[in-house]
Amino acid sequence: MTIPEAHISHLLAGRVRLKIPARRHDASFFSEVVRRLEQCDGVIEVRASPLTAGVLIMHATELNSIAAWASQQRLFSLQVHSAESLPGEPKRAIARSARSVAPVAGGPAERRARLLSTSLAGLGALQTARGQILAPAVTLFWYAYDARRGLASIRAGPEFSPAGTNS
Repeated sequence: MTIPEAHISHLLAGRVRLKIPARRHDASFFSEVVRRLEQCDGVIEVRASPLTAGVLIMHATELNSIAAWASQQRLFSLQVHSAESLPGEPKRAIARSARSVAPVAGGPAERRARLLSTSLAGLGALQTARGQILAPAVTLFWYAYDARRGLASIRAGPEFSPAGTNS
């Protein structure tokens, strides 16, 4: 019997999603893959879906060693390339995971906090205009204030701790 070929559909540090289309809908194959991959050194957790032919592997080891182990066990073959040769999304995911995790001013976390704060303040104004000033408007304004405070902590970096959240 030939070994089915797997390919990477998504890749982050410590997490990879594989597709094995040749075995789609084969529940016994995917349960065997889960059972046996969990025995591989460095594999933390494995989930599989026969419906989508996907295998999600959380790991604390190199992907090359998992691929070699799976091939040796005759589960599937996987060609692992360098980040430069990976197509599309996996390449971007590797680049994203290699960046610093500290938020950057004007970065996605700051934009989300600003959008949330502005939206909640707008909803507070709408509730005020409707005459529902007590609970709904005050609550929305409080959430807007809290989101702004979170924005300040994003700008200040990890050394900033808003009032009441000291660790």
